[in-house]
Amino acid sequence: MLTSSVSERSTRLVTKTKKIIDKMVSEGIPLTADKIALYAGCSKSFVYKNKEIRAYIEKTGKKPTVGKKVYSSLDNANKRIRELENQNMNLILENARLYNELALVLNKYSNLIELNIKHKEETIRRINENVKNKTDSKLSEE
Repeated sequence: MLTSSVSERSTRLVTKTKKIIDKMVSEGIPLTADKIALYAGCSKSFVYKNKEIRAYIEKTGKKPTVGKKVYSSLDNANKRIRELENQNMNLILENARLYNELALVLNKYSNLIELNIKHKEETIRRINENVKNKTDSKLSEE
């Protein structure tokens, strides 16, 4: 039951996306994954990965464009997507590494603050002790 629901939604999205592509072609709008996805209300990966949509775009006779680059085939565009996905994954891993490094630095900083507070408390305690001793000695002299 759930599978048929997903299949129906996918079929409706393919149909809607094809109509959007037709409208873009008739209005002379460049076929970019960004624009198709925006107008159709789908993800860019849907535009790139759905074979039926890819074939439909190729059938229009217009070269699909991605940003400022024009790719001669969707295979080249898909290759670029994989490269960007790999780059994105590397950035995610680097971000996680930097986050862990920051956590260590903050932990060390917190420990230093705690040590500084303990040192100040000890200094205050000694000063208070000295004041008390001086006060007691003056009282005993009188």
